Amino acid sequence: MPWRRAWQWTWCCRRWAPTYRTLIPPWNSCAGHPDVRVLAFAHAPTDTDVMRTYRTGGRALLTRNAGPEELYRALDAVWKVGIYHTPATHRLLLENPDGLSQEERNRQRLLAKLPPRGKEVLERICRNDDLTYEFIGQELKIGKRTVETHVNQLFQVFGVRSKTALALCAVRWGIVAFK
Repeated sequence: MPWRRAWQWTWCCRRWAPTYRTLIPPWNSCAGHPDVRVLAFAHAPTDTDVMRTYRTGGRALLTRNAGPEELYRALDAVWKVGIYHTPATHRLLLENPDGLSQEERNRQRLLAKLPPRGKEVLERICRNDDLTYEFIGQELKIGKRTVETHVNQLFQVFGVRSKTALALCAVRWGIVAFK
């Protein structure tokens, strides 16, 4: 069962109640299984979490403070109709017909501004071994001044002034995976 660790039943207030634990996202667990009806629980979902849940096949997303009545309504709707929206998720989905959150749109704009060779330079800046511009240039077979030019363009694109801030932004936006 894909959500086996997402929540567990706990004895509370003389009844069994679902308790949030660790969220295992449906885009990792249920890929290729459209017959699985996923009802996700999240502590405080962001707009990106909501959009990603529905975009990847989730049928409902409830917050931690959803009461037993709402849980019952959601389970009933997912079983009978196939999908359930809270007023907040319904509003969010109507405001974003393209299926992307504002954060995802900003990321796409940032990627479009990224120079072609800039991503390769950015990946080397984010590595653990703190490479100099000269060594990055040797790896990419370009000059040290060219690397400096790429880094200055990246500073402008990301709106930062240091390599550390550049690396943090790149990891935060998911452009470079931290290794």
